[in-house]
Amino acid sequence: MTRLRVEVRRRQAAGWMGLWTLLVVGLLVYVGEQVEALRRGYRVQALRSEVTELENENRYLRVQMGTLSARKRLRQLAEQYGMEPVPSQHLVVLPE
Repeated sequence: MTRLRVEVRRRQAAGWMGLWTLLVVGLLVYVGEQVEALRRGYRVQALRSEVTELENENRYLRVQMGTLSARKRLRQLAEQYGMEPVPSQHLVVLPE
């Protein structure tokens, strides 16, 4: 082969190698972005599940708080433990 042909083939090979390198790098970037999007999707789903669990727990605790602090229940517990209302003369009202 002549020197010119060798040089042309070398340049063509370098061009193809550059093209393949660009293609592989582009493909790796694309796959990386897809993996990251998938990972974030799983994270969002996990956070949504956690929010739902916390909302349910909050509802349950509010119901419990209402039940446990109900005046009727507190009155029954006080009677059960022998407690009585304090006479008004024993109460001290502090100014605000």
